[in-house]
Amino acid sequence: MRFDLGPSFDALRQQAMAQVDAAAERARLALITPGAGQALVYERKRAEAERMATDGDPQPADYPLLAAEVGITAPTLAEVGAAVRTTAADWIAAAAAIEAVRLRAKTAIAAAATPPAIRAAAQVAWPKP
Repeated sequence: MRFDLGPSFDALRQQAMAQVDAAAERARLALITPGAGQALVYERKRAEAERMATDGDPQPADYPLLAAEVGITAPTLAEVGAAVRTTAADWIAAAAAIEAVRLRAKTAIAAAATPPAIRAAAQVAWPKP
């Protein structure tokens, strides 16, 4: 149940929710390189790694982003693919933990009946990387 405490409380509530969203983004960025382009690269590498896992004869030309990491991330294309799949699984687990905390905080902010309760609900302990 959300309490209607007037315009100033609504503004405080919105500010607290925005604070939680911004903090969640900082928690995510502690685990990844920022940028929309970089996010696309991460997603494409994950997709290449997933596709390669079922490829009986993977060729580097078919997996350009993974091939670019051979000798850097791991010595072989297969090992790069495995490393990317592991990193992606770790990221999903961390992102899910952050999302659960973010949504619980926003639910608590929405239900808070007083300004101190709103401020308290916005004080979040984020999962550690």
